[in-house]
Amino acid sequence: MSKYGFLSGIFLLLGILAIAGVLYMVLSYAGATLNAMTDFVTTNDFDVLKNCGVNPPEQFDKIKSDLPTVILPFLYLGLPLLLILIAFLMFLAGKYHEKGRREDEENRKERIESEAEKKVIEKLASERPPPPPPTKKTVRRKIYETETEAPEEEQS
Repeated sequence: MSKYGFLSGIFLLLGILAIAGVLYMVLSYAGATLNAMTDFVTTNDFDVLKNCGVNPPEQFDKIKSDLPTVILPFLYLGLPLLLILIAFLMFLAGKYHEKGRREDEENRKERIESEAEKKVIEKLASERPPPPPPTKKTVRRKIYETETEAPEEEQS
């Protein structure tokens, strides 16, 4: 794996962690809100509510104090910035993934070409060159050799 593939994986991991963090925060906030509502309903009798003797749970006080300082700024400023950050991280992950894929493809092509060149060179080196065409001198020598060998065979 190339360095670009590694960077792509890191940015992808950061994006997934950001998504998981936002998901956890949203679910925990929703869970806290639901718990607060459940506690409010279960601790207070409807007859008491009718008489305006409301006794809110502690979670309502916390939500009431966190609303202008944490919840609204996060919803109006933090969430859009976080989504932009996640989009940027995913863009970088895709960019480096593509760079790594291209680099791996180029390396593969170069390796295949070099292997093909080596095979062609080896094949050419292993083949014997064709013998040179016979000259008059070589033809005469062969004729002479065949003539001198024939009488020796007759003697034996």
